[in-house]
Amino acid sequence: MNYFSLIDEEWLHQIALDPMMQAGATSDRLWEAFSRYSRVPSAKLWVTLQTALLKRLYSPDLTPDSKRRLSEMCIIVWVWSCRGHNYTLKAAGLRNALSLADDDVRAAAAWQFASIFFAAKADEQDDPPIQERWRELGHRFFDEVWPLEATLQSSASANDFARIPASVGPPLFADAVSIITPFLVPFKVWSVRTEFRLETDNDWTKEIAQFYAEELLTLLSLSISDDQGHGVFDLGRLLDLILSFHPNLQGDYRIQRLRKMAVESA
Repeated sequence: MNYFSLIDEEWLHQIALDPMMQAGATSDRLWEAFSRYSRVPSAKLWVTLQTALLKRLYSPDLTPDSKRRLSEMCIIVWVWSCRGHNYTLKAAGLRNALSLADDDVRAAAAWQFASIFFAAKADEQDDPPIQERWRELGHRFFDEVWPLEATLQSSASANDFARIPASVGPPLFADAVSIITPFLVPFKVWSVRTEFRLETDNDWTKEIAQFYAEELLTLLSLSISDDQGHGVFDLGRLLDLILSFHPNLQGDYRIQRLRKMAVESA
C-alpha cells in the first residue's frame, strides 16, 4: 500500500482505499488483507484510513485475528504520535473504539503497549531506555487511550499490565503499580518470574522487595486469586525475600494468604 501510494495514488484509491471506506463484502475482504499483510501505512495513508480503521476494531464483520492486528497497529501509531513522528492519532477515538470492542481486542492493545517495556534494548535508534519509555508513555496511555470502566478490565489485559512494574525497574516500580492498580483483576499466575518478571536472585527484585514491599504486595494480592486452582512457583521465595527486609510483615494478611498459594520449583 505504501508503495502504490507513491507510484499511482489514484489507482490505489480506486482499487483499495475508497472501497475500504464503504460497507460490504468487498470492504471486509480488503480490511482482512490489510490487517494480515500490510505494514503500518504511511502517515498520509493513515489519515485517510484512521476513522474507518477505528470502527473496524469493533466490527462484527472482521475476524478476531484481524481486529487484534488492527488494535496493535493503533497502539504503534499512538506511540509514534506521542514521539512527534509525522503521525497523528485521535486518542479519544481509540479509547471509544476499545470500549466498544471485545476483551480480545483490548488484550491485543494491552499486549502491544506492555511490550514496549519488555525489551532489554531499544528496538529503534530513537527508542529511549525503558525507564524513559515509562515516563514518556505510561501515564499518558491510561490518561488518553485505555478504557477506564471497571467492567471493561479483563484477566488478559491485567496479565500484561502486571509485568510492567518490574520491567521498568525499582526507581519507577511504585509509580507503575499505582497507575495499573485500577486495571488489575485476578488472572492465572503460574510463576512470579513469568507473570511479574520477578526473580528472587535478581538485584532489581531484591531492591523492589526492600524499598517497595507495600506496592509489591499490592500487585501480587490483586493479581493472584485463591480460586485459580493451582499454586504459584517461586512465590514463597519472593515472600521470604520481602520478610528478610521487613520481618514486621510476618503477620500481614496478604503474606498469610499468598503463602497458601506458594509452590517452590526444584
